[in-house]
Amino acid sequence: MGKIVNNKAFPTKDLLKLSLEYDEFKNACADNVNYLTSIELLPVGDALKERIETAKAIFRKIRDGIGTDGLYGETAAAKMNDEMSDVKNAYIDLYFGEHKKRRLSAAEYKGKVALMDSAVFANLKRLSAIEEILPVSKLKALEGDLAALKICYEITPETLKSTHICPKCGFTLGGGDPLVKGAVDRIEERLDILTDEWTTTLLNTINDPLVFEQKQYLTAEQQKAVDGFVTGKKLPEKIDQFFITAVKALLEGFDAVTVNGAELMDILIALGACDADTFRRKIDEVVAGLSKGAAQHKNSPGANSTTSSCDVWARRGTESLFRKSVSLTWIRQRFAHSGTRQSRVNVCRSLIWN
Repeated sequence: MGKIVNNKAFPTKDLLKLSLEYDEFKNACADNVNYLTSIELLPVGDALKERIETAKAIFRKIRDGIGTDGLYGETAAAKMNDEMSDVKNAYIDLYFGEHKKRRLSAAEYKGKVALMDSAVFANLKRLSAIEEILPVSKLKALEGDLAALKICYEITPETLKSTHICPKCGFTLGGGDPLVKGAVDRIEERLDILTDEWTTTLLNTINDPLVFEQKQYLTAEQQKAVDGFVTGKKLPEKIDQFFITAVKALLEGFDAVTVNGAELMDILIALGACDADTFRRKIDEVVAGLSKGAAQHKNSPGANSTTSSCDVWARRGTESLFRKSVSLTWIRQRFAHSGTRQSRVNVCRSLIWN
């Protein structure tokens, strides 16, 4: 009696031996088969995916040929493992390279820690308490970008022969991890730029006449802190809580009015041609309308009940296109000298893009 296996007839007495050969082949190839199964759905690129598919086809062909033409479990497994090892090594090269691009080295990590502990970072975090006029979301974005830079430098290609992902950090291809080369330096530059932006915003805010006249209500020490900042035009080397308290005290009683840059541009362009006096009057009407709307919202049920001069501030909000905080007084003064339509357009653009 016999039996058909892989379209070939084998005597019954040989089936046990053939089964053992299959088991030997399967067991000898198991590690590489499991490895390729783990990576075949990862974003490894078309070329490597094609090589994996080719390896699978060769596996089936060799498996089905066991027992014929002198091909048995041990020799079949050796042949198949050579093929799968080539594909595996290609993946290891790809993964190791990407891991290196997206994980900080020990030296780079020291740079990250130094930046997190820097005076610049500490000053900005303290300034973020003045959220009435400073776009805190910018600082939060920088903090998020810095936190996303992860450290891992112990993995080697040899380690990846037994696992397809890093056992230390779990890095996966296509996981969205940022490139780390030069990233710490770029974030440091962005922190410096944000410091300059916030310095300018604070100076413009404090120098607004309606705000600056409130300085008389501050204590002598608070006035000294504010005057030192305005005169020197730069922030203290180390910003402390006293400076923050002084600035917030100066702003107390003023509410922020968020003005959408695009809407403001449409309003001002729609004013049409007019003489200087008429233009100033219309600007005052625009400012009064913005203030009135803010006041109505403030007095509506559920709104904040703090008293304020709502005709003072316009700041950058979530939906606003403004990139700097300006007072409505500043808007009124700026447009008072812009009599033509084109000059009004230019001023609008400076409000939105500067």
